[in-house]
Amino acid sequence: MAILALCIIIGIIVVIYALLRFSVRISYSFESTAKNKASVIVKYFFFTLYENPESEKRKKAKAKKLAKKEKKVTKKKTSKKPVKKKEPPKKDIIDEINDFSEEETEQKIIELEKEISEQKELYNESVKKASIKERKKTNKTPKPKKSKKPKKQGKLSQIKEKWNMIKPYAPLTWKTLRRLLKKIRFYNTEIDIMLGNEDPYKAAVNYGYANMAFYQSLAFLCMIFSIKIKSCDLNTEFTEKKLEVKLSGNVYIRVSTILGILLCYGAKMLKIYLSERSKNSTDKKQDKELLKNEQ
Repeated sequence: MAILALCIIIGIIVVIYALLRFSVRISYSFESTAKNKASVIVKYFFFTLYENPESEKRKKAKAKKLAKKEKKVTKKKTSKKPVKKKEPPKKDIIDEINDFSEEETEQKIIELEKEISEQKELYNESVKKASIKERKKTNKTPKPKKSKKPKKQGKLSQIKEKWNMIKPYAPLTWKTLRRLLKKIRFYNTEIDIMLGNEDPYKAAVNYGYANMAFYQSLAFLCMIFSIKIKSCDLNTEFTEKKLEVKLSGNVYIRVSTILGILLCYGAKMLKIYLSERSKNSTDKKQDKELLKNEQ
């Protein structure tokens, strides 16, 4: 039994490890001239998590689900509702009085008179209470003015305090962020840009500026992410004014690596927090000792 349980545990661990080792694949494409300009498909372990625009198969499946729901709603509406029994019409007060005998009518009149007298007494009491409250308000002595509170700290000092709180964690967060971004891998990236202008001089100038800006920004992105470029073209046309952009590629994000980085970050953050806490406690003790010595 013990060997079987051990085998099951090892099997579960292997399956979890295998699942985490699989990458989330995002395939994207963008065309400025096409009807559906952008399309994004997110897949993980042969399952499509997100798709935009949706494929025909998924659209048909959604349509079927909606049709089933509509049928259920129509069935509920058509089902017969229970018929409510009509209640007999209520008698008027005059009819009720006519049904009473002379003795009963006299008793009813006495009861009504008592109720009216009780309500009058309650009203008089409420009026008396209101008048007493108004007198108290008028006779109240003015309260002494409160001493002005010390002014709050300025915004700069508050920002400095917050920065001092965050400062020990800042370098670690920056390093982990860089590591996370570097683990996002771009494969088979294809970039095709076409610039054009009717005036050849303007077209040449625009091409020069675009060339400089595009390749510098691409180099900066390559520093942040790990990008593998399949093709990259930037062309011009001197006869027509246009701007066409085509982008396509795949993005891979491995779940296990991201989880590992985050766990490592959490452990290091805890270590820094404990060290800072111990420092603050020692500083407080030293300050107390100095005060005692001065006294």
